[in-house]
Amino acid sequence: MNCVSLLWSRVVLSPAAFFLYFVALIVPLLPTGDAVAAAADKFSYRVEVEAPVDLAKLLRQNLEIDKWHDSAEMDLNQLRVLYRNAPEDIRVLAATEGFYSPVVTPSLERRGDVWVARFVVDPGQPTRVSEVELRFTGPITSLPDGARPDVERLRLSWPLKRGEVFRQQTWEAAKRDLLRDVLVYRYPAAKISDSRAAVDPAKHEAALMVKIESGPEYRFGGLEIKGLQRYPSSIAENLNPIAAGTIYSQEALAEFQARLLETGYFAAAVVNPETEGGLARGDMDAAGPAIAPIRLTLIENTSKKLGFGVGYSTNTGVRGEIAYRDFDIFDSGLRFTTNLRLEQKQQSLLTDLEWPRNPRGHVYGIALKGLRSDIEGERLKNFGIGGRRTAGNKRNERTWSVQFETETQTLEGGVEDRRKALALGYGITLRRTDKLLTPTKGYALNVQLSGASEELLTDQDFIRGYAKWIGFFPFGEQHSLILRAEGGAVWANSRRGIPSTFVFRTGGDQTVRGYSFQSLGVSEGNAIVGGRYLAVGSAEYIYWFKPDYGAALFVDAGNAADTPADLTPALGFGLGGRWRSPVGPLALDVAYGEESDELRLHFSLGFVF
Repeated sequence: MNCVSLLWSRVVLSPAAFFLYFVALIVPLLPTGDAVAAAADKFSYRVEVEAPVDLAKLLRQNLEIDKWHDSAEMDLNQLRVLYRNAPEDIRVLAATEGFYSPVVTPSLERRGDVWVARFVVDPGQPTRVSEVELRFTGPITSLPDGARPDVERLRLSWPLKRGEVFRQQTWEAAKRDLLRDVLVYRYPAAKISDSRAAVDPAKHEAALMVKIESGPEYRFGGLEIKGLQRYPSSIAENLNPIAAGTIYSQEALAEFQARLLETGYFAAAVVNPETEGGLARGDMDAAGPAIAPIRLTLIENTSKKLGFGVGYSTNTGVRGEIAYRDFDIFDSGLRFTTNLRLEQKQQSLLTDLEWPRNPRGHVYGIALKGLRSDIEGERLKNFGIGGRRTAGNKRNERTWSVQFETETQTLEGGVEDRRKALALGYGITLRRTDKLLTPTKGYALNVQLSGASEELLTDQDFIRGYAKWIGFFPFGEQHSLILRAEGGAVWANSRRGIPSTFVFRTGGDQTVRGYSFQSLGVSEGNAIVGGRYLAVGSAEYIYWFKPDYGAALFVDAGNAADTPADLTPALGFGLGGRWRSPVGPLALDVAYGEESDELRLHFSLGFVF
């Protein structure tokens, strides 16, 4: 070791010698001229497919030979291997679209510096469904007519009927949907025990058979809760819409989970029915019902939260807000929220206190509000306090309320009016949509009725009625129609003395587009104020060029007035873009108002209901 070190220490290199030594090490690592030429002559090829449009698209997306263009390992030998395998790949892919006897004519040739693999595909006649047999076994066969799930309705709704083109994807989806329709209600242990698609390529026919074993009927058992630390178990129990002994339903489980998450008490809620081991007897085809206890696992949310936000609305302008919540006031599950919002056209402070749902399914709440606004020449200072009782669920929601409003109105020119009202009200909201946040079909309806008397803290007797309906109608895979109707009336001798909360103005986002916020109503001097009657209608067509992105054409018409005869509709129409975002439908519209004779930009998120 020491000798080697001594010998090495005596070697001294001159700068020139060191340079030559460095070159000798590096040169072998540099690419040769042949290597550079090879890189310049990178193997290149392309694939051409001649077939009907839809089939050609499928082949180009899935053929193995079309996926190796950028591979550094690709060469002519590799291309020839992929070329030989491609006709069989084409036949397999064509079969998924119902073409079981395609004629494939391949060719491989060099055109200049590029190799071209060409495939001419004659798909032939598509294979069509010749016979459908849906078999059901188990207790489902003993259900009375009309009971859910209805075997005859399941047969009628089967999508692959006789004469339809047999596609593998449609076949798999049809089986999956059929089983789901049995699983979701009454029979969670149902299964497909047998299925066959017998294809005769010579006759271009496919005979289909699916056998469903329902298993026993299930009924819900008791509720078991895990994960509660801060809140009493009664909070979850009172949210449970499922009574022990009721027929199993996935819809009921989903509603229970939605109720739990909507409260804000919980960050996560997992509702699992115990269908294994709940059989009354070991036989899966037992005639008697089986019991499915409900296992509820909860993760509690942080009870206190302070938030800040900024934003912009085409209705009320730039916005800044501060929000605070505490969902466990006095360690009792009382929910307290307050929100201060400062906008260009209006400023508000809203405070709410809400009790947990009680055993009868009622939720009680108290709300305070202070609002100041300056819109269309009308300046308002409003204070309100109210109480409410809500019952039902998101599909059928009912609200009873008592509300006191006091208000000061100042119009341009200095005219001032003070008014107050103590109103009793009732409202019902029906939601029959496929989704709550981003509905694509169905409808929602809200109806309200309220009234006040001069005998009790009120300046003007009145009865108020209001209704709003919105319908979603998809047709085809890329088209949908949204219709909206809104109307209201206040029966009173005069609108004088009635706070603005109970009369009507319209115009702006999600009302009559092409007009500024609340610019349609009754003219009084240089201001627009609320009227006693309201009528609004809207039709909107959307073309979805992608699943979550679309373009819309719409026409809106509506107005507010003091008499039905003065309800001359103001027309607005335009176009816009749509996005089904995770937090609700987002709309960006450009609209022209016929009465205002101007173009306006409108932006909205979600639909108001």
